[in-house]
Amino acid sequence: MLKSTAYGRTFALSMIVAVAAIGLGSVAHAAKPEKKQLNAKEMTCQDFLALGTEEQPRVVYWLDGYSKSGKLESADIDIDAFERPVAMVVTECTKAPKASLMDKIKAYF
Repeated sequence: MLKSTAYGRTFALSMIVAVAAIGLGSVAHAAKPEKKQLNAKEMTCQDFLALGTEEQPRVVYWLDGYSKSGKLESADIDIDAFERPVAMVVTECTKAPKASLMDKIKAYF
């Protein structure tokens, strides 16, 4: 009888651990923030400033290329555009967070 009681305790403890793990997993999943989908062409400076420093250059260079679409020959590459500092866009957006990001990029690129 002693053996079955020890087994019962081990089983109960295993069940408690399993339920706790599932519960913690659910809490962790619920706490995960949703990623907001943004349309780059309609972004405001405030949206841009909320992005991480890895995403900001990608958005700037994509919008710069998009703003020039149809204006350049397909073989033309504006190498100088990659030397322009993204920090300048960040500075200008900080001054006017409600402004259109596309307008800022057109003005400085």
